[in-house]
Amino acid sequence: MKTYFTLLDILILLALSATSVGSIDFVFSEVPKAYSDNPTEYLQKEAAEKEKIRKAVDILVNFDLTLRKEGYSHPQVHNIKIDSSWAFLNLVSYPNKLESHREAPFIILAIGQKQYDTWEINFETSEEYGRLLSTLPDTLVSNESKANLLTGYQYSLNQPENVASTYSIPGLPWAIGESWKYNRNPITHGNTGEFEFDFGTPTLNVAGTVRAADSGTVIQAKETCLTVRRSGDNLELFYQHIRPTDISNWDIGDPISFGSVIGQTIVQAGCNGETNGHHVHFEFRHSTNTITFIGSSMNGWVYNSAGNLVRNGTSASPNYSDTLLHQSTCCGCTTSLSQKNNSTLLQPDFFDRLAAEGPAYTAVPDPQNTTTTPESWPTLSLPTQAPAFVQNEWYAAWVNKSTLSVNWSLANTDTLTGYQLFWDQSPTTNNSEKPLMLSAKATGAEIPVAVSGAWYVHLRAMSKDGGVSETVHAGPFNIDLTPPQMTSVSLPETSWVSNPQPPTFHWSAASDEASGLGGYRVYWGDDANGQSDALVTETSYTPSETMASSSSSIRYLRVAAEDAVGNVGEWQTVAVWRYDNLPPIGTLAVGSGGEEVRSLNVTLNISGSDQQGAITDMRFSSNGTLWSAWQPYQTTQFWQLANTPEKQAVYMQLRDGAGNVSKPITAEVVAVLNADNPTSSSYELASSTFGMGGGTKSSASYTVNGTSGQTHETGSASSPSYQVNSGYWVDPDTGCTAVSAAAPLIETTVSNQVKLSWASVPNATSYNIYRSTNAPYFTPSTLYDTANTSPWYDDGAIGTPSSNYFYIIRAVGSCGESVNSQRLGKFDFAIQPGSP
Repeated sequence: MKTYFTLLDILILLALSATSVGSIDFVFSEVPKAYSDNPTEYLQKEAAEKEKIRKAVDILVNFDLTLRKEGYSHPQVHNIKIDSSWAFLNLVSYPNKLESHREAPFIILAIGQKQYDTWEINFETSEEYGRLLSTLPDTLVSNESKANLLTGYQYSLNQPENVASTYSIPGLPWAIGESWKYNRNPITHGNTGEFEFDFGTPTLNVAGTVRAADSGTVIQAKETCLTVRRSGDNLELFYQHIRPTDISNWDIGDPISFGSVIGQTIVQAGCNGETNGHHVHFEFRHSTNTITFIGSSMNGWVYNSAGNLVRNGTSASPNYSDTLLHQSTCCGCTTSLSQKNNSTLLQPDFFDRLAAEGPAYTAVPDPQNTTTTPESWPTLSLPTQAPAFVQNEWYAAWVNKSTLSVNWSLANTDTLTGYQLFWDQSPTTNNSEKPLMLSAKATGAEIPVAVSGAWYVHLRAMSKDGGVSETVHAGPFNIDLTPPQMTSVSLPETSWVSNPQPPTFHWSAASDEASGLGGYRVYWGDDANGQSDALVTETSYTPSETMASSSSSIRYLRVAAEDAVGNVGEWQTVAVWRYDNLPPIGTLAVGSGGEEVRSLNVTLNISGSDQQGAITDMRFSSNGTLWSAWQPYQTTQFWQLANTPEKQAVYMQLRDGAGNVSKPITAEVVAVLNADNPTSSSYELASSTFGMGGGTKSSASYTVNGTSGQTHETGSASSPSYQVNSGYWVDPDTGCTAVSAAAPLIETTVSNQVKLSWASVPNATSYNIYRSTNAPYFTPSTLYDTANTSPWYDDGAIGTPSSNYFYIIRAVGSCGESVNSQRLGKFDFAIQPGSP
């Protein structure tokens, strides 16, 4: 079934205060004085006001579904004229591009009136539109065009809709005396159901001049298209494929007379359709009625069932070669419907009443006060039930939709002219200063809401004389558009751990003031910005993942609160868990890394790395069993080798922040204290000149700040080539600081421990502890333990009478160990039972 839309009886008053700026008046005919020196500023401000109007109309189109025509594009404003606080504009929809042969647009006119910073948009066939049209400034619409539009407006109020009838126009779209080609008719044009024709220019591929086939008012001018509405019956004539420079000479509201030059043809599609040669696309259309093709005529050429145009016995069939259609003078042709209807339809007293009194319904007191309602206004009634909503499950339930789709049954009255629709957060509102005005055929609307809460919809009907029905209410419609709020999380720096099972994590509860909290979306993984649909209801989460051994990873726990209707809050990282099960690796070298050293006091050179985190500690051993205490990681360490000529090992272990300990790292070396006699190609020492020196040694050429050992004078040695009077072997270290000996105290504890304590020695980095059993005057050789600070405890040293322990402490500094501390011992006098 073919569907036609009516001219919409809509008055919409919508405030756009959020996007408005200061009030600015514009006079279209001349630049205001304030901007005469800066026309650019004027044009910018005019463009800003037009943009406000476009936004207002776009919102209204989303409100009222009847503003949209099925099979047509989304309505858009094409033309706007502004004069001070007035605007005249159109709303245009084109047939979908998929049906390229359907070319004429669907057009609705509107008047805008600026109140303070708000543009109120009034679409045609509302009474407000008719009243405003009569008072519109002449700079926007001439008096002649006003008369034409008002006549058509009255026609739409009195004429029943969707009437099928024939239409006639006095001319063809070219000059009298010319003949153009009849290229295509409604059948060969695609059988779209539109009364449309293509007329080719007299000379192939040569532009022709298009003229007005009837008088009327321009209601659309854009690109290559012009639409004219004639007075009396609102028939619209559509012209396309005309030069845009010619179309730009026309604007909405301009009057146009029969035979007026519209412009030259152009091979350009423009606003819609297609073109493949110089021709004019010419079309009849009507916004409310159905055009009966057979019997409709142009300049006396009558369209018949064969698709031919016939006049005075001459028949023209569509083809692309013959110039068949001759434009004769209008005199003697079929009288246009507009000429017939002008005298019978126009009722000036109706518009005078509108201009004097304003729209009747705005003067009606509250409808509950029926004593003040004139008897001449009809009493209307709506169905007793509340409007039925498209989404019934919305009723009383929380939803997160920002648009309410609502529909209702038509009011049962013959005098219905439309509806007033308004919505707020009160269940009993009966009136509104600025309701949404809908046509009498409207059965639904889409209502936008931007604030969460309980909303109610109110509806009442209006009669043509201004009467209003009682208001019916529906609601609550609980709208929740706001996601839950969580407390912002500030994450501290976390340490690496080696436990493969993640712990349970906790976070602060979120809050939601509307539909309530539904739970928390949880993401656990290696993406620092990860998200997930997994939902938990508690404020804690225990990952089920068990980490693989010999691996390292970082995991992020991210949480977003979700309310009962699915609004999801901002994602937050509530925990960063660092897992490291990989031990550090490293290398160890004694001195320079050679196989031999010349001193028992050596420097250990250390390097290490850890895949995650950092190495934090190290410890050492001379046998791989007894280890020194853990100490902070560094790249060098002083160490005392055992006094043995055999190869000996030094063991090291590294530990990272997660507690992972490396395997023992080993370096082997031989301490050579008695070196062979030096030789060279020039000499050989016959006897030893080796000596161990101590203290500072100097000569004219050098000063040695540190020596190892004690000086031994060796006497004189000579040969034919040289003489050595005396000498000493030195191991200088100019960059270290010697430390003094510690002064320890000894005591026992109730836990059978020996406790050694001492005052801190300046520049000491650690303390080496030597112990002997039952030998108070022992020579320290094997390290027993290392302490970083005082005190130090020897567990289990008390309780065995046969074992008495003695201790020496050496402070360790950058030059190695200090001299021995005072010897300390603890005698165990525990009584042993004797034999009977």
